[in-house]
Amino acid sequence: MSVTYPNPPGGWWERKPERFLDHPTIRKEILQLTSDKKPSRLGPVTELETMSRVVVPVMAGTEHLGYVFVLEVERELQEQDFVTLEQAATIIALEMSKNIAI
Repeated sequence: MSVTYPNPPGGWWERKPERFLDHPTIRKEILQLTSDKKPSRLGPVTELETMSRVVVPVMAGTEHLGYVFVLEVERELQEQDFVTLEQAATIIALEMSKNIAI
């Protein structure tokens, strides 16, 4: 099952990534992500019209392989959601490690 949301003109998805990445709050969040090894909740950035989101690192040992990003659209994620996301990140890391080893 998939959910589709309308994308009205002028929304955040039409903005240039450079503007987004150059925003001081986003730059600070990126630096935080590179040092954290636990899930992080990132707050909304009003002027960029971003929602709250949770970011979970995908790790293989000490190596960062990527991140799982989840938008908090309908509700704020709870502790059980974080556990589920960490399990998903572990499965992704295992699959990525298998593919790297092949």
